[in-house]
Amino acid sequence: MRVTWGEMKKLWNWKMLAIIGVVCLMFYIMFMSYYVEYYKKGNHPQAELITYAEQLARRYGTSVTPEQLADFIAGERTPLIAEAESHIQTMPIFAEAGIYSFDDYITIKEERWERESTQAEIDAVWTLLSEECDYVGFKWEALEHYERNYVYSPNTHENPDSFYHVLNERERQRFDESVANNEHLSILSYWTYSNTNDYVMFFSVLLMLSVLILVSPLLVSDRNGNVHHLQYSSKLGRKVVYRQFAATLLLSAPVIKCKKTPNKKCSFMAKVDSI
Repeated sequence: MRVTWGEMKKLWNWKMLAIIGVVCLMFYIMFMSYYVEYYKKGNHPQAELITYAEQLARRYGTSVTPEQLADFIAGERTPLIAEAESHIQTMPIFAEAGIYSFDDYITIKEERWERESTQAEIDAVWTLLSEECDYVGFKWEALEHYERNYVYSPNTHENPDSFYHVLNERERQRFDESVANNEHLSILSYWTYSNTNDYVMFFSVLLMLSVLILVSPLLVSDRNGNVHHLQYSSKLGRKVVYRQFAATLLLSAPVIKCKKTPNKKCSFMAKVDSI
């Protein structure tokens, strides 16, 4: 234990900690800041989908039934239409495109797949999607996305055009299991999973990089000073590498502290040492 403690003291070098701090800051700014600072900014309709997912989670928890989702959409749709109507009535660009109500807007937007839209119609549609109208168009698209995709329809199996019929046997089995376990009622956004997955990947790389920077001077200094010859001359010394590894883990792992409370019960406080 004394050898391990000695290795820990050699690792705890303020210069190396300062270097690691700078490396972590630069790595965060270059690769990880996007997943924190721009998670819900500037990406549409990703931002609206995440916002609605947060509202659903606060109201119903991590899963939502079709009835709860229908109630939520009905409550959000009315004020959203009113907000869109106010922009349409007050902005001349909509009148130039022949849009005088939100129904007109929806009609023109749907007809763009059937006929060629005029420039005035294109400008009007993008105006309602813009920051100038507080992204009302994207909010409406996000609501429609939840209504279409976040409630499983039992007719999926019977519908010959359904994706279910192109799945192989294992995929169908997994799909049926997810439906049986009500996993299809989860409101977890794909973007939440994707951003978290990427962030954890970069965090793991940063953690390994920090450990390598922390340990490398210890190994190099022992090699340059020919200390390893002295270490290998004894049975205990030949295991010093394992103790160095243990010292690194002890500095990287959470430190669990236990203190007695007034009622003589033990409370645990975990403190993670950031490397």
